[in-house]
Amino acid sequence: TEVPTLFGRLGFPESSFVISYSTGTLFTDAFFGIKYYGDNNVMSEEFTKNSEKYHIRPNAFRPDLVHYKKINETFRTSVYENTNAFSLGFTAPNKMKSVVLVDDEPIANQEKILRALSRNTFAEPFYLVENIQTVVTQNISPNENAALNKTYTKADKDKPAYIDFQFLTKSDAPYYMVVDSRIDEDNTHFRLNGESFPYYKSYRTDQVFNLASGTANQSIEFSFELLEEMLTIRDLNLYRFNLTQFNSLMNEMANRQMVIDSFSQTKIDGRITVTDNTDIFMLSIPYSEGWTIEIDGKAVDTFPVLDGLLATDITSGEHRITLSYRTPYLTIGIFTSLLSACILYLIDKKKRQDH
Repeated sequence: TEVPTLFGRLGFPESSFVISYSTGTLFTDAFFGIKYYGDNNVMSEEFTKNSEKYHIRPNAFRPDLVHYKKINETFRTSVYENTNAFSLGFTAPNKMKSVVLVDDEPIANQEKILRALSRNTFAEPFYLVENIQTVVTQNISPNENAALNKTYTKADKDKPAYIDFQFLTKSDAPYYMVVDSRIDEDNTHFRLNGESFPYYKSYRTDQVFNLASGTANQSIEFSFELLEEMLTIRDLNLYRFNLTQFNSLMNEMANRQMVIDSFSQTKIDGRITVTDNTDIFMLSIPYSEGWTIEIDGKAVDTFPVLDGLLATDITSGEHRITLSYRTPYLTIGIFTSLLSACILYLIDKKKRQDH
């Protein structure tokens, strides 16, 4: 369950066995090597209301895809290329070992990883806190508490009630909002600028919603429609992504990527140039005892980072990397199965002889 935990702590819907990559950011796309991204095109109202048409149900909203290059388009979908996507393996400063991620702080966790990836010290955060300038309510009882995060109660429980959070974008950078994991489709209906907001509706950790990107001075309204008499909002925060700082980090990471020469599900060969003797080599592959890493033909010790990604120490210089996977305890399992089969055969043979 380590990998679902990692994704959950970065703001993705997940369970013990399932991860939905539906709330990505420009950073997570790069970090997990999302090279290509397919997105639904906006369909006309006439098309979407036609029951005879096959509908693709959107479970994500990614206006930040405007920062990628569109490389293909069909009637229903568009495909984008992310030139910042990391390789399967890359180097990171040794401080990545000490990064500790916590529950329900997805933006803070992404910030920790971003800072741990760089050898530089940045003056500003990668995620800049933004103020929600206006809160407009309809059919909500007055509350002297001026905070955004509080309990909202319907004035008339038999009528619709809404909470509208409004802000103005300062630039074309992506804007992300963190929404509390305890708010779900049973108690709330989300709307963005009056339209139903598409999202993956099964999650157990705080989520990161991309509300705007690509347009400065745009008025944004994100609304909560109360489906029950009361709604408690916690952890609601708005962030603007620091594109300038992110692009600087991507330039730094460009020369720290593994070049893959051959790939299969159980063996990967590649090469990498390391410039800092204290770096670690890490991969976006889940840590498992079944993985063996060889550097220049010699097996090295591995360890987990970030709640379960595979990593190892590495020295400066040019290196050949070989990753091999063998199912843990496979040999023991095969031997045990063969031994059991032999014992059953001997027992059966003896019974036949007795009769």
